[in-house]
Amino acid sequence: MRLVAMVTVLSAGSLFSAERMNVSVCNLGHLPESFIAQAESEADTAFRGMDVEVVWAKCQDEVATDEVDRGMRFVIRLRNDRPPKTAGLASLDAMGRSYVSAPNAGYLADIYYKAVEELAQRYGIDEDGLFGSVIVHELGHLLLGPGHSPHGIMHAPWNTADAIAVKQRGLKFTASQQTRIHRNLQARKAALAAPAQDRK
Repeated sequence: MRLVAMVTVLSAGSLFSAERMNVSVCNLGHLPESFIAQAESEADTAFRGMDVEVVWAKCQDEVATDEVDRGMRFVIRLRNDRPPKTAGLASLDAMGRSYVSAPNAGYLADIYYKAVEELAQRYGIDEDGLFGSVIVHELGHLLLGPGHSPHGIMHAPWNTADAIAVKQRGLKFTASQQTRIHRNLQARKAALAAPAQDRK
């Protein structure tokens, strides 16, 4: 019985192969680089736990490969304000906004520092940790599409229990979301590898 349980666990752990996503961070709000680095580290932890490597770059950096321009690139714009009061696909109501034009086609999201700061102060949690969690949530939308879930990192709006989970590094993607994220990244990679005429 114990052997069967071990095989089951090992099989579940090997369902996913490591995937990679490139994220360019545009510091439009002129936030401190040390703060951004810590937020990226928080986001790294969330994705590394599901065998996804995040390759971070600054927005203005030259990208050396075509891979980034053809579907494996995501752009996070960091703003030092609150979101505009406009209609659209908004996540977390205030802290972030993702732009998803078609299923599996999103690549751009905004994070609003003032809104993150306000929630962090309300619940007494680290701003950089919360900022990193919001980055993960927004990247989740770019990979999963619009809409929220009852539990986990894609839940919204965040409440006291979610704030505690942020403190404890406990907000994660659900198992089904992890599967969909891997499939999305694999589909983007397959589209990248396809002959040029097939991508038109």
